[in-house]
Amino acid sequence: MNARGLFVTGTDTGVGKTVIACGVVRALQAEGVRVAVMKPVASGAFQTPEGLRNSDALALMKAARVEETGAYSTVNPYCFEPAISPHIAAKEAGIEVDTSMIRQKFDQLAAGADWVIVEGVEAHGVPLAGWVASGIDRHMTHVEANLETLERLLGEPPLAVVPHLPDGTDAITLTAVARALAARTVSF
Repeated sequence: MNARGLFVTGTDTGVGKTVIACGVVRALQAEGVRVAVMKPVASGAFQTPEGLRNSDALALMKAARVEETGAYSTVNPYCFEPAISPHIAAKEAGIEVDTSMIRQKFDQLAAGADWVIVEGVEAHGVPLAGWVASGIDRHMTHVEANLETLERLLGEPPLAVVPHLPDGTDAITLTAVARALAARTVSF
């Protein structure tokens, strides 16, 4: 059986992509599913003795219970220090992102997993498995109007509306999201 892939993306930075992705990882694991994670391209990294590290990639690895030793470059093959758009960071570093190499790393991860949760920027041509509204700003106004607009533009209601929570997780909601996604996605 091939691993299923789930690409978690969002409308901007800081909108809860990593929080939702980590929650789905933990929910799938609670169901007994083998889960791998990937953040193919990351910017906003910090220097460590092992090299550049991105906090989102590390959070995904922690959620998936992945030991960092040797695995980081597979989970996050392109890591850039400046906290700017990844495509600009790659250009400034003189690096062209090789999507075939990213696919190779994905396949490596998929070989030992039932699911690979990938967190990143929007990709054209990827079918929508569903969407989640993330309440990152508890002071946001016009929430209902925003949800109605997204539902109209995306052509379907959200799988869940995750409220703003102090620790950023809602295990019950995300377990339901993980189950809904499992029923709607296809193998790679």
